Amino acid sequence: MFKQYVKHVVESILFHGSRKILLVNGHGGNASSLNSLIGEIRREKPEVSILLYEYWKNEEVIKSVFGESASLTHACGIETSLISACRSGLVDMDLAKTLEIPSVWGIQVAGQIMQGTTDEFSKLGAVGDMSLLSAEKGHQLKSVLVDHLSGIIEEFGKFDIKSI
Repeated sequence: MFKQYVKHVVESILFHGSRKILLVNGHGGNASSLNSLIGEIRREKPEVSILLYEYWKNEEVIKSVFGESASLTHACGIETSLISACRSGLVDMDLAKTLEIPSVWGIQVAGQIMQGTTDEFSKLGAVGDMSLLSAEKGHQLKSVLVDHLSGIIEEFGKFDIKSI
């Protein structure tokens, strides 16, 4: 359903003449659907450039705010800080800092992650280090990510699909 929704949006953008599309993904669970969709569209329309931006893949950007040892996981202190910067009313900072959450993602079996649902290993969906939670650092990260994305937009604007 999600993939079809995005496909209709992208097709509408293409219909109106755009040939460069930047998709900004804010949820890791969407990545496989978006990558699959981008592949389909590129096979059908090789003249179209579609770039997928996922902030969590930019470790150097995240570490520039939260420090070299920072590790981002699902709804951890870093992500919760960012949500707080975007919509402060959604985060109870005092409660979030007291949560007992797992330190690693998924059900670990023989060093592998067994597919399952988040609620099987985390009551609230949070995983990782909540000690990093900081409204101030959330605002800093938001600002750095906006600057980073602006640079990507600028570079993408110069990209010519014919060069590949």
